[in-house]
Amino acid sequence: MTPEMVGQEVRELHAFFVGWLTGALPASRTSFARFTAAMAPEFRIGHPDGTEEGLVTLTEKLRRAHGIRSTQRPAFEIAILSLQVRWIDQERALVAYIERQLLADRWTARRSLAAFRAAPKAPCGVLWTDLQECWIAS
Repeated sequence: MTPEMVGQEVRELHAFFVGWLTGALPASRTSFARFTAAMAPEFRIGHPDGTEEGLVTLTEKLRRAHGIRSTQRPAFEIAILSLQVRWIDQERALVAYIERQLLADRWTARRSLAAFRAAPKAPCGVLWTDLQECWIAS
């Protein structure tokens, strides 16, 4: 596992989110497979509001959210900033980054700490295992 692989995964998955949520990607299994192929079965996310959910619930919500931001003006955006690999070895990595989202003419920001494990068949060679997000002033 390399820092470049993990950084590429963070950026590509967030590009998928923009495409999926704006409807720029078709609502197909092939398109959605970009998300599922990058998630470990044990994946858990801690949201900024303190709630936590696993992959099954998150996948269901995301499938239903296709195109939800299609009419947003200005267009929905996600920017990944200050990506830092905090720890890495051959099998695992811990990465911190800031995610900014343009939502209805207002930028929001969250600090994210993500854990990955090596998986050669995953899109960028890594799987997301854990993600913790917290709101920060934008």
